[in-house]
Amino acid sequence: MRLTRRRKKAAPRPRRKRSQARQGYVFEATASAPGRRVNWEPLAAFWRKQGGVVLSVLLLAATAWASFTFFGTDGFYVYAATIEGNLAVPDEEIFAASGLDGLSVFWVNPERIAGAVARLPDIRLAEVSCHLPAQVTVRVVERQARVVWQWQDQQFWVDDHGVVLTPRGTLPEAVIVRDTGTAPPRLGGRVDAQAVVAAQQLRDLRPRLGAVTYQPDRGLVLESAGGWAIYLGVGDDMALKLAILDALEKDLRRQGVRPAYIDLRYPERPTYR
Repeated sequence: MRLTRRRKKAAPRPRRKRSQARQGYVFEATASAPGRRVNWEPLAAFWRKQGGVVLSVLLLAATAWASFTFFGTDGFYVYAATIEGNLAVPDEEIFAASGLDGLSVFWVNPERIAGAVARLPDIRLAEVSCHLPAQVTVRVVERQARVVWQWQDQQFWVDDHGVVLTPRGTLPEAVIVRDTGTAPPRLGGRVDAQAVVAAQQLRDLRPRLGAVTYQPDRGLVLESAGGWAIYLGVGDDMALKLAILDALEKDLRRQGVRPAYIDLRYPERPTYR
């Protein structure tokens, strides 16, 4: 009998799981084997290649959304403002001068807006503040008219600094200064501020004085009861000049002298002719 040795069948080798394809990359699944670690290197390589692109897309989308929210909706655009401190100048005039109408609140430059408002002849100071979503407040300090400045048949208001203002109503207590110059004053421009000071002093010293003449080369000029001209000049020494005038006219009457004019522009040496 022939003995044949039977060969043992080899034990079947464990079958490796097939790889899984994701996003064009093949990742080997080894987690099923106990004690083995997941290989994350392919995923890290993917993120290194594509992560910057994804982040850029997200940032671009966020920027687009913010731009639409802040610049594409009416809620952040200025169509009105709160005006404070004005008595003579209307709100509409101040708002129009500000240039705020239809402006995005993110483009509001408070310093520039305040400068535009302060260029109005009647505004001395302006301050601007803004808050989200579209709240703007404009605070102003107006110039105060002191005298009525008249050139031919045109009348203007003038403040203490000689700034020419727009007439708004009446100034019943103000003296009228009749300008004999060759050119009219300009709104927002200036006239002789020292003449304005002198005119106010004259009105205080002589309350019944309604008007006084202004000559560019002689300053303020009054006409005496006797019919001669009195050159007073300008400045804040009208009380001294009127005191000298009273004494000089009294002396001239005693002498029987009727002058053509009395010049008090330089009170330390008054003259007459």
